[in-house]
Amino acid sequence: MEPVILIEKVTKAYKLYDRNLDRLKDAVLPGKRQYHRLFYALKDISLSLEQGEILGLVGRNGAGKSTLLNIIAGITTPTSGHCSTRGRVSALLGLGTGFNLQLTGRENIFMNGAIMGYSKKEMAGLLEKILEFAEIGHYIDQPLRTYSSGMKARLGFAAAVHIDPEILILDEVLSVGDDLFRRKCFAKMQELFKSGCTVLFVSHNRAAITEICSRAILLDRGEMILEGSPRRVTDNYQLLLHEKGENRERFRQDLINQNRNNKTKNDSPAKETAPGLEPASLYKEEDFGGAYFIPGLEAKSRKIQTNRDIEILEACITTTGGQKVNCLIPNGEYVLRFRLRFNEALEKIALGYRISNHRGQVLGGGRFPGGKDYIDQVSAGETLALDWQFECCFLKGTYYVRLGIPHLADQEKKRALTAMDIIVFKVQSLISNERAPAPKGPVSIKQKLTLKRSRAGQ
Repeated sequence: MEPVILIEKVTKAYKLYDRNLDRLKDAVLPGKRQYHRLFYALKDISLSLEQGEILGLVGRNGAGKSTLLNIIAGITTPTSGHCSTRGRVSALLGLGTGFNLQLTGRENIFMNGAIMGYSKKEMAGLLEKILEFAEIGHYIDQPLRTYSSGMKARLGFAAAVHIDPEILILDEVLSVGDDLFRRKCFAKMQELFKSGCTVLFVSHNRAAITEICSRAILLDRGEMILEGSPRRVTDNYQLLLHEKGENRERFRQDLINQNRNNKTKNDSPAKETAPGLEPASLYKEEDFGGAYFIPGLEAKSRKIQTNRDIEILEACITTTGGQKVNCLIPNGEYVLRFRLRFNEALEKIALGYRISNHRGQVLGGGRFPGGKDYIDQVSAGETLALDWQFECCFLKGTYYVRLGIPHLADQEKKRALTAMDIIVFKVQSLISNERAPAPKGPVSIKQKLTLKRSRAGQ
């Protein structure tokens, strides 16, 4: 079967000028000297889509995702290579794309239909369905300039999906709007998928890509570095996103090598990790839904203050089997682990932690000993190893762990150590019919503590 979309060795380069005068010189003095430098938004991209596929595109801002969609939609021409489409293309490449802000919502619907080749009578027949889906109400007869971003998204998406597209292109249009509207959009896309519509979908929402798409590609610096199942691509994207420096380049090259070796055909990841990465960081398809480790995930707000000679030897989260992780799943059992070395003797100390969200709201925590009790004494050179086993009852998001060691001196409570945001962890969304636990504000954390003490030389 002939592909619906065929992209062959597409490259898109833009000329960048330091000064407007250089642009003029380049125009009137061709070939004399090069007054520009080239920026490659896309490099040698080859891709084909069959009818009915839903392709997800992921990558950082500036990776080339929107440029690729613009080329497929016919808005931009490639510098080299070839792109062909077969069928009616409906593209929603941003809020209000193709709309006139001075016209009403109703007038924009008819104008958009005319651009797509529909007569006024045909659009009148579709109008009721579009209005019902968009839920704009009486604002449909108000100028588009008075619409909120969410209302523009509703109208744009409704108009794009109800003109019977054979190819639908969506660029980050589902990042706005309320949850109910986004859920309705996802359902509509599933309906289009069943009808044979081919969809290209750009989003930074991992759950959306995984739930909707049948295939995904990862773009980075204009190159397609990974292609495969949505789960595998999005998880490796998260790993790449949090890598830094040389480790990032090594991991990036590892992904490119996987593509070159055609390992994505059976969606099985490489059995060896890139140099510098921990074994737990390699994403395995069969482990999807389980926790894994993202190297380089560390808070910029991390800060350690201490009034005593205390070393933090280890601060991490592990599975109950001991594997280090920082991307968890709801309902899972994990261990919050701290190892501390006291290089001076202290009396009347306690150890506690707090977990907060990105807003700084404390959601839960623990303290040892409980209540207002204290450990009577810790000797110089002694190491304390604390394992708090807990159930992850958090919803999808990013969370921060703070460690504190208070102590009593002369009947006055002081702070021996404060480690702000010493651990960062993410919680995945559940991509299944299983219900995520509801937080019990703050959050009730089921936990149990194991404390081991050892002295120097033991």
